[in-house]
Amino acid sequence: MAKPPLDLIAAHEDAHHTAALLMERFHEAMIHLSLPRRAGELAQWSLIQTLMRAIAKEILPHLEHEELHLYPFLVSHVPKLEAVAKYLIGEHEDFRETFSELNLRAKDFKTVSGQLEREKLILRIQQGGTYLFFLFRNHIRAEREGLFRVVEETLKPEEKAEVLSLL
Repeated sequence: MAKPPLDLIAAHEDAHHTAALLMERFHEAMIHLSLPRRAGELAQWSLIQTLMRAIAKEILPHLEHEELHLYPFLVSHVPKLEAVAKYLIGEHEDFRETFSELNLRAKDFKTVSGQLEREKLILRIQQGGTYLFFLFRNHIRAEREGLFRVVEETLKPEEKAEVLSLL
């Protein structure tokens, strides 16, 4: 019996599903972030910190894995994807830098005094978090459209199977 064809685009979506849900939760938490005035509002800050730890644990290592394993494999088998891979790596760098800045700003929140300064800091955190969310979402789309559609059409079934193992 013949094996069903490998669907790399669906496999890519599956591989990023958990990260996409995490980033959706992060974005939602950022939207509702406000200056804590009561103890209950501190829960939102706690949620943001929990989500940021999850991003550091789940997404950042995935970016490194793609850079070290997936992209080099794809470029070695489909050389015309080199520019796309470089672009995607640039987005990874932007993601890491923005995430690092958000971490620093979140830590600053504890030391900033004065309501106006805290409100400004919250706005900068929200803007950075929103940028991070949309960067992630567009990055997944760029991988799907710029990388995996070409790979799906170009690679042999055994090469596709290897790509699946790298996701």
